[in-house]
Amino acid sequence: MNKYYPIVKEVQIRYRRPALTDITLELAMSEDQIKQITATPEEKGKVDFPLELQLTDAGGEVVAIVQGIWQGRKK
Repeated sequence: MNKYYPIVKEVQIRYRRPALTDITLELAMSEDQIKQITATPEEKGKVDFPLELQLTDAGGEVVAIVQGIWQGRKK
């Protein structure tokens, strides 16, 4: 996806508990999601898409949930 760059348009963070260790954020998307997100900027130059992400501590506990709207723009 190096033909595009992401922009954060809107974000909300819900903190669930203090993070006392390093935190990790992982994002996984299906091939269909990627195709859908990348098809629109090819036609229109940009696309907005929602994501909900979980930040976990070293023990795997969710410490925060991030919900937002991202925008992918064609380089």
